[in-house]
Order: sequence, then structure tokens, then C-alpha cells
Amino acid sequence: MVGKGKPKHIGKELDAIQLSIFSHRFTSIAEQMGRILQRTAISTNIKERLDFSCALF
Repeated sequence: MVGKGKPKHIGKELDAIQLSIFSHRFTSIAEQMGRILQRTAISTNIKERLDFSCALF
């Protein structure tokens, strides 16, 4: 039943597994951004020379 049991404390600490999951997820998102930018670009520098970068802030 929902709401039963002892509540869990949510802290700021991340274990190695969670850190790896988030790192891979953010890397995947940035790579997808790059593929879409490359596919939809008009500029030769972006489309053919792959002169761009993508990041999450």
C-alpha cells in the first residue's frame, strides 16, 4: 500500500551506479543533439566538416 513504511531520506550523495547512469544519459543526449544538428544543417561547415559542438548546461 502506498504511504506505508519508513520514509527514505533523500540526500545529495550519488553512488557510482547513479553517477554512471546520469553521465551516459547526458552524453547520449548531447550526441543526439549533434546528429540532429548535422542532419538539419544548411552550412557546409556543420553538415560535411562536422565543425560544431553540443553540450548540456
